[in-house]
Amino acid sequence: KVNCRAVVMPADAYGGESKFNTPWVHAYIDCENQHLMEEVGVYSHGYTIPRWQTVSGSQYAYSPATIAGLADARLIQAMTLTLLEAGEMAVRPAMLATQEAIRSDIALFPGGITWVEADYDEKTGRALSPINQDLRGLPFGLEQQVDIREMLATAFYLDKITMPMRSKEMTAYEASKLFEQYIRDAIPLFEPMETDYNGTLCEDTFEALMRVGTFGPVEEVPEELLEKDITFRFESPLHDAIERQQAETFVESTELIMQAMELDQNAGGVQDTIKALRDSLKGIGQPTEWMRDEDEFKQWAADRVEAAQASEDLALAQQGADVAKTANES
Repeated sequence: KVNCRAVVMPADAYGGESKFNTPWVHAYIDCENQHLMEEVGVYSHGYTIPRWQTVSGSQYAYSPATIAGLADARLIQAMTLTLLEAGEMAVRPAMLATQEAIRSDIALFPGGITWVEADYDEKTGRALSPINQDLRGLPFGLEQQVDIREMLATAFYLDKITMPMRSKEMTAYEASKLFEQYIRDAIPLFEPMETDYNGTLCEDTFEALMRVGTFGPVEEVPEELLEKDITFRFESPLHDAIERQQAETFVESTELIMQAMELDQNAGGVQDTIKALRDSLKGIGQPTEWMRDEDEFKQWAADRVEAAQASEDLALAQQGADVAKTANES
């Protein structure tokens, strides 16, 4: 067994004797003997570690949710133990017995028989009876347990990442505001994960596929694409909610524009209606195959204009012919 350490660092920050043309250097070090076993230049750091928040000066992350919820988690364990004991005392209370009256062991199991002296007079008190317990605090303990569970759910952001439920009595405006609040609460939690973890994994995978020629020879890739940065977008319920919000924004903006056009007819030109409509249709989940692409739409619009112009020309020609016919008859 060898105690070794794998180190990955940028090549320009590597202080070894060897020089590398790769962006990263992967080195293996024998910690006990302080010996460099291997140093290899690599194109990717090879490690993508999901982290939440880090402390200044440390590479190790910590969970704010765990720090906030650890005390409550320990408290709810103690509360649960107390409530279990209280519940057991309620259903199986301690017994009070008269020493000289009981002839056998106390049988508290179902169908059990406890023998009592035949000549014992119960006027002096029952030979066997449960000790009275004050159980009025049990419901209060259960309520406190529910409160602690809700606090734990809040500490771990479960109330932030759960999609809101729309009730039947809720209006469209109220539902839109509810989803707006959900988006504001959830974005700070999801965006760092997508950028720092999912995005990094996709970038490393894409670069590895490019190097092995999965997308074809690099020489055949247009220079315009080689100079561009690749950005990955992810599908999730949160992004679906954000895109659906665009559709609701389009409806609201359309209503405002219609009201503004009553005062100024030029207000309709403020918004690129076709582009806004395309984004809104995507937001509500309409498949791309259902829509014409931009070239097909331009051709369709041009054909409509041409057909309308031909119809207008035909109407003018017919009107001119009718006028000429009327003049000849008169």
